[in-house]
Amino acid sequence: MTAQNWISEITDDINTLSQVSNLNIDSSKFRPVQSHISHQTLNQDELRDTLQAMGDVTGWVQATGAVKTLNNEVIAMDTPLLNGEWVIAQDAKEQTSYVLDYIGNYTWLLQTCVLDFSDAAQANSLAERLLHKEVGVKNPRYLVYQKLWQQQAGSVIADKAFFVGFDG
Repeated sequence: MTAQNWISEITDDINTLSQVSNLNIDSSKFRPVQSHISHQTLNQDELRDTLQAMGDVTGWVQATGAVKTLNNEVIAMDTPLLNGEWVIAQDAKEQTSYVLDYIGNYTWLLQTCVLDFSDAAQANSLAERLLHKEVGVKNPRYLVYQKLWQQQAGSVIADKAFFVGFDG
């Protein structure tokens, strides 16, 4: 597997394996993507300003004592946030996802992942669409994630997945 064409080689292998009926592999779940991941450390004021600037988001946040589902809403900071995952303006060609983690002492780590599906030739990752059942008996929906497969040191690994919306 060469560094330049590992994505096309794996995609070809997935397509071949999907033809074997007892494997139940859905090759349509895999798409080449240009991914860019960044992170920033924020204090409480910086977090509040950043969240307000984002405007309406879809996803979830966990605050002290509650988990709030967001459906095109602004994230409120009435109580301290512990963690969360959300996406801004879902689009078939580009998605921007966020992961928030409280790291202590009124400080948060905010990861940002931009997934650009528009140019397969520039792809640096293979995104696999995954569904995860929303917690709670009355919740019929699924959380949708893009699991990123990337080449590192001659191997292909998937160590990150980013929330991209709800399904159902």
